[in-house]
Amino acid sequence: MAYSSKYYDPVKAHEYYMKHRKLKGRKKKSPEEQAKAKRRSLKGLNESGKAAAAYVKSAIMAERKADYKKVNKACSEKIKALRVEWKKQGLTKEQMKEKAKEVREKFKEYKKKLKDVYDEKYLQELDKIKQDPSMRKVSKSKKR
Repeated sequence: MAYSSKYYDPVKAHEYYMKHRKLKGRKKKSPEEQAKAKRRSLKGLNESGKAAAAYVKSAIMAERKADYKKVNKACSEKIKALRVEWKKQGLTKEQMKEKAKEVREKFKEYKKKLKDVYDEKYLQELDKIKQDPSMRKVSKSKKR
């Protein structure tokens, strides 16, 4: 016997293997995702170009975080104001929770749009950095 355990059944093991042997592999990216990944790449930049890209990214992300905080604060203030109004209308707690959830969903969608805006802003700045010849790597010519 190849494997000495009373719980191991080689026939069942082989059946299981044959049933589940298909490999998954990597998922193919769509052409849009490939283009975005290529646009995001820092390939071809020298050290000063990479440092500039990192600085730009950190500045834009800090700006985005500040805007997120403003949006979150506005959301909580709006919900507080609406709760007072809802109490006057005589809604139950469950109804107020549902309406607050709807308001949060709207703000969540707005935050997604805001994220896309800041991502595009970063990519535009990165494109400018890539255009600058002083930020590019010096290509080494091959001599034969």
